[in-house]
Amino acid sequence: MKKRKLVALLTAGLAASMLFVACGGGANNTAQGNGNGSESGGTTKDLSKPERIEASNPSALPDAAKNRTDTLIVGTTDPKGEFVPIYSSTLYDSWVNKLVFDGYISIFTKLKVHVYYMNSFIVTIVSTLISVTIVAMAAYVSGRMEFKGKGLVTFMFSTTLFIPSIAISFPIYRLTRNLGLYNTRSALIFVYSGLGIAVTYFIIRSYLLTIPKEMEEAAFMDGCGYVKTFVKIIAPLAKPGISTAGILVFLSNWNEFYFASLLLQDREVMTLPALLGQFKTAYSQDLNGMFSAIIIMVIPTIVLFCCASETFVKSLTSGSVKG
Repeated sequence: MKKRKLVALLTAGLAASMLFVACGGGANNTAQGNGNGSESGGTTKDLSKPERIEASNPSALPDAAKNRTDTLIVGTTDPKGEFVPIYSSTLYDSWVNKLVFDGYISIFTKLKVHVYYMNSFIVTIVSTLISVTIVAMAAYVSGRMEFKGKGLVTFMFSTTLFIPSIAISFPIYRLTRNLGLYNTRSALIFVYSGLGIAVTYFIIRSYLLTIPKEMEEAAFMDGCGYVKTFVKIIAPLAKPGISTAGILVFLSNWNEFYFASLLLQDREVMTLPALLGQFKTAYSQDLNGMFSAIIIMVIPTIVLFCCASETFVKSLTSGSVKG
């Protein structure tokens, strides 16, 4: 029952957000500077020819603009002391006045957002499977077996928490260049598989420590080896922990922007976060298209959390109560 309420609440929030962004298409949501820019959905003002408010000196500016209660004007003064507007926005245009879905239509027809969507799904799913599978095996060996150097393995994983990913961006860039993987989805999969492994390792390892060792001993007595014990016994019992780690890795890889913009150039291989950078330039920004793309982008993460919310909460609370 609680899960249904959560799904209904998130769905209602998503619907409200989509309606707000869609309605925002009718507002003046295109900011322009230096007289250049592009229009995006709805009705926008031509700021290349701003309206002049004559003022003999700067002190007369408040009186000149006092009667314009419906407009926000930002500008400067020329050598003659006259006010020159740089940016203006009609206040009542800032509110929703009609429904406009041009942003959603344009990102599917002109930008072909489905191509970026597919790239994001391929890169995120493959990198998540590789990362969680390898780290889960490492966590099983470190958490369930006794061997020399066990503490060193955990220490090596923990040290990666202190190294920011941006600090290794240049070595990664050089490595992908030398391997011939630059500007390919394989380069992004290669990088994403190694990012955030420390958090994944500790989440899975902490859950594996709660499983009784008698389960493994019974499997060994039945003739199972280490691999079969992990696949048949440990992995099913550790499903909540592995699922939680997978969700966090998926969200991190899905929303990652820095390496996606660094390693990819062609639109055919770009992911959704890299697409968002195309809506803003030095002279203009398409807020309508950007917000529409953001709404489309967050749908998979909301659906994923709604479907796996019980597993996620169960894993986070496991081991909190003993006895």
